[in-house]
Amino acid sequence: MNTVFVERHSTQSRFEAKLQIAQSLQKNNALLAAFPSGTTSLKETTPWRHGLFQIAVENKIPVQFFKIHYTNARSIAYIDDDTFLSHLFNLTKIKKIIATIEFHEPVLIKNPIQCSQKWQKWTQTLS
Repeated sequence: MNTVFVERHSTQSRFEAKLQIAQSLQKNNALLAAFPSGTTSLKETTPWRHGLFQIAVENKIPVQFFKIHYTNARSIAYIDDDTFLSHLFNLTKIKKIIATIEFHEPVLIKNPIQCSQKWQKWTQTLS
């Protein structure tokens, strides 16, 4: 699946990931799913990183934002002290999972920092 992992606290790792993503998008006309929060949570308190937004600006790549809402978020979320196996086991006990996904029209990013803040707020609102 051509996954690019980033060690967020490493400047070198972020730089290498940025190059790898930009090269892939330019030469393969590939699609990319990115999660700028870098984690899962019930309520985001950490600002999104804006490196992906910078890649979009530099390469004039349109971005299509989306948000996912689960009706029983805590039972589905992989957070806190959850381990992967216990989380997976608990998911199998849930009879019905309802998820709503909303897509925004693709947009061109103009200012990476301002846009990361704007779109983070958008993903946190229910429609």
